[in-house]
Amino acid sequence: MRTLLVVTTTVFAAGCGLLGPRQDATLTISLPVCCHTAQWPIGDTTYVTVNSSLDDPNGLAGLIVRIGGEIPSRDLTAQDFVGHSRTPFPVPDAGAATFSARLVLGGQVVAEGRGTWNLEPEVEWQLEVSRAPYPINEGLNGVDLANPRCSWFWCHGIWRFPIAKDSANYEDEALWVTLYRVHPEECLDLCN
Repeated sequence: MRTLLVVTTTVFAAGCGLLGPRQDATLTISLPVCCHTAQWPIGDTTYVTVNSSLDDPNGLAGLIVRIGGEIPSRDLTAQDFVGHSRTPFPVPDAGAATFSARLVLGGQVVAEGRGTWNLEPEVEWQLEVSRAPYPINEGLNGVDLANPRCSWFWCHGIWRFPIAKDSANYEDEALWVTLYRVHPEECLDLCN
């Protein structure tokens, strides 16, 4: 009877996640596919049209994202995101991950940059790429274009790559890469 009680307790604890199997780290890459208006500059009465269309050359049609470092290298283009959202893929629990983002228009690179971050176990990484005056969610409190900082839940890093003036849809338009770090065991929103 004592053995049965121990087994029952272990199964209960595992079912609650206390002793359950560790979740592997994953990475999801997403693009906010939409066209909408945004107030820019923030606090002004001017609005700009944010074009994240995957088939418009003035949107994200020329996007190329490369993932690497400890993550097996893969190149993704805008066409990889057409018609579906990206599913998470496994990444190592340690080491450094890298990305490069490039926006090409008419055969010319009009925005380009790179970034890196340290991988951790059991983390759901989300890399969001957008073409906008400021990254989604992060512009709510204003944004320092020279030194952008996270202001939204789970944000782990932000990179801004200016779009060449002759290819920008409006002043200060940029290619943004925002990295979110979600750990299932950590407080997500409201903490007691």
